[in-house]
Amino acid sequence: RRSWELYGEGDKLKLFEDPITHQYSDILATAAAEFLSEHLMGTKKTPVSSQIKTEEPSRLWCTDTGQVRGEICNARFIYDENQDRLTKLEDRKSSVLYEKRREDAVEWLKSRVYKDRTKCDPVTKIYATDCIQEYAVEYGLWWSQPGIMNHGFLFRGIDEIGKKLPVTVAVWEDGTNCLENHADFIRRTVEQGRAVLVLDTTGVGGIEPYPLNSVPVHEFYGVIHKFNDDLLWINDCIAAMRTYDVIRCLDAIDQWPNLDSTDVDLYGHGKHSVYAQIASAINDRFNGIELEEAFTSFSDWVRSRHYNDYDIRSIIFTGILQHTDLPELLGE
Repeated sequence: RRSWELYGEGDKLKLFEDPITHQYSDILATAAAEFLSEHLMGTKKTPVSSQIKTEEPSRLWCTDTGQVRGEICNARFIYDENQDRLTKLEDRKSSVLYEKRREDAVEWLKSRVYKDRTKCDPVTKIYATDCIQEYAVEYGLWWSQPGIMNHGFLFRGIDEIGKKLPVTVAVWEDGTNCLENHADFIRRTVEQGRAVLVLDTTGVGGIEPYPLNSVPVHEFYGVIHKFNDDLLWINDCIAAMRTYDVIRCLDAIDQWPNLDSTDVDLYGHGKHSVYAQIASAINDRFNGIELEEAFTSFSDWVRSRHYNDYDIRSIIFTGILQHTDLPELLGE
């Protein structure tokens, strides 16, 4: 309204509302027709509701086929613009020595991951124990931030009960709800004399949120999609938050009985390995990292015209390509 008033036309701005669900009702269409006819034709016209009909899509086309590419010279997709932007970013980064570039990137990532987080006592609680096949399993909960809880299952060999063991933190999609798919990794790691902590970062596995609507949790417009959009509005993102969760599990391990918190490795699988990769790069308490079928490059993702968009909002790390990419972080 203020912008219209600056042009001396404040009285011509109108807002019309119809208390209806998410659709363009006949009432709204009538109000729009009256407004547009008044200001474009000079005479307000009120259409007859019964005569309002949906036009054939071809009548609304601005080109012969309804497509832009192939009809308008030099027409480009957003994909094409992203390629140009990525090339410029990579050219700019390449002008800086690798060591300096990586050092600056690590500091930037720390500023994003730790931004506005409040560190609290994790108060690690082992709420149940069990023996399943050849494993002793402990179920734990702890605070990552005030009011934000993380969760995990710890596996160790039955014959290792009571011994202080090194631990490998495992990060994958669906966390503790997806153990069977990773049974071989758990078995071989436990056989090496290590404990395995399968981590549920915020909103994953045993602490996955309930749907907000009819859309599945991880699909477009599901609850994770909304959660990440809410975080973006406050200059944050799920990927940064969950990376912080991976780092905070070190403090939970400090309080976990019979674990050697000086010998902690990371294991990452699939898209969620992003959190483990970034955590490994910015926190030197992790000794090493093993990756399988991992998401390995944001640049490659931008260059992919087609990709699986399931749960993709979970790994959007805003701004990262202005500073680095995963291969560079891991020294590849």
